[in-house]
Amino acid sequence: MEDYRSKLYKLTDHTVDDEDVIHPAKIVIQYLREKQIGDGLCYVIGSSNFKKCLREAGFQVLDGPDEPVPESVRAVSTVINDGQPVKAVIVDFDYNMNNIKLLRAQLYLRHDALFIAGAMDTVLPLGPRMRLIGPGCYVEVLQKIADRKPIVLGKPGREMSKILKQLYAIDNPRRVLFVGDQPEMDVQFGHISNYQTLLVGTGGVKEDDLKQLATTPDLAPDYYIDSFADLEQIVRDVMVYKARNGERSGP
Repeated sequence: MEDYRSKLYKLTDHTVDDEDVIHPAKIVIQYLREKQIGDGLCYVIGSSNFKKCLREAGFQVLDGPDEPVPESVRAVSTVINDGQPVKAVIVDFDYNMNNIKLLRAQLYLRHDALFIAGAMDTVLPLGPRMRLIGPGCYVEVLQKIADRKPIVLGKPGREMSKILKQLYAIDNPRRVLFVGDQPEMDVQFGHISNYQTLLVGTGGVKEDDLKQLATTPDLAPDYYIDSFADLEQIVRDVMVYKARNGERSGP
């Protein structure tokens, strides 16, 4: 979680602990423990940080290959037909995604392995003019070819919502403000969880687009701001207001 804490540290004056960071790997770990996978072997398509979290939690992780495979049916077959006793196939964002990884996952899913999806974004916005293929596209390919529905442990999955409420003892979800920049992932997840939702314009959605979003209630946010910096200022203003209000109501 160090990578995520360092990123968040740049956005806030507050110290961020591992317990404060919500990452799909944390939800996956909780789910695997509930299913009593134990030290069962997991085939993971994901980032180095994602796989590191699983290993540190005590799970055996099988991954790759990241290196090229000779272009022949025999060579590919040798790599993907390894007979490993995989208990779960887990798909998240992988910087080094390739076709061989999908083929391995497909074969493991022919058996009784759990099919788990982390991030379900089909598009990753890197700015208003650049939108890249997201891991949700790979999940959809596996779902179709393996004829299996994944257990979605990322946004906007209901299972993630359930586990989050358990982990953080959320008994009044309307006191939670869920912030994100993707209507299909973040706003929809907020509504599924009965949280209040704040959409940030960094994902490409502008204030002029809100009328169109309003026609689809699941994607329409409760609030909107242009940038995350605006939220920081709002929080500071509220803290100042509460401090002043406290002074006025004191003895």
